[in-house]
Amino acid sequence: MSVCRAGYDDFRIKAHGKLDEYLSHGNKVFGGVSFATALACLGLENPAAFAVPSLVFVALLWGGGPRDSWPYLNFLRRTGDPAMKPLSMLRRNHVAVAGWLFLGMVALGVVPR
Repeated sequence: MSVCRAGYDDFRIKAHGKLDEYLSHGNKVFGGVSFATALACLGLENPAAFAVPSLVFVALLWGGGPRDSWPYLNFLRRTGDPAMKPLSMLRRNHVAVAGWLFLGMVALGVVPR
């Protein structure tokens, strides 16, 4: 194995670690914040009116994410790593997506008060 290949493999391993950190952070923080906010909105007189700005806020918060992970995630995306495929990311980020969808359903008035 060449030195370049060894460095590439080490970087890929580190990038997968950063991906795991990113997904864990998203599931814990954004999933929890979305779910808790949705429950809080349901306790109000007009839940949809408060859930819509909360939905936008959580989306903006989620888009920022841990910025130190971005170069590693971009590397995995550019190299076509299977872990970065949309369905794989969706499956691994299931808690955050579920919390955000619950908040969205409150914002749309699908969840009764």
